[in-house]
Amino acid sequence: MNSTACHAKVNELLIAAGRGLLQYVGECWPWSSIDDAALRNELEGLVKRQQNDVARLVNHLSSQRWPVDFSNYPTEFTDKHFLSIDYLLPQILENETAIKANCESALSACQEDAELMELLRQILANEIDGIDRLKKLCDTRNAPCATAG
Repeated sequence: MNSTACHAKVNELLIAAGRGLLQYVGECWPWSSIDDAALRNELEGLVKRQQNDVARLVNHLSSQRWPVDFSNYPTEFTDKHFLSIDYLLPQILENETAIKANCESALSACQEDAELMELLRQILANEIDGIDRLKKLCDTRNAPCATAG
């Protein structure tokens, strides 16, 4: 695949990750009890790692003089305020699974760029780890998302 198609896929991944539900939740923290500090810390760690991955994608696209599109959050996310984290966990997990699929698609499209392939592999590993962590959170909270993704 040519570099234009590759960079378009990378920008799609950047938008999916940078404007995903995990990032949205990170900006408008949902309702949870004061005792949920460990949960909050775990999710904040996932948010920060994903932000770092997005920054790395931006750096790559910028170095290739690709016009970076950050897009906007989906309008359906605006209904996600004042909801419990237990309600949102299955939705976050589903969205992260879609981001993983975007990453796999970008990997497939960018076979000719070894350096970019390594970056995408690292991001895919982070997404897989994030999905595993979200599943564990679901299990510990008895949320209905333990089998999702």
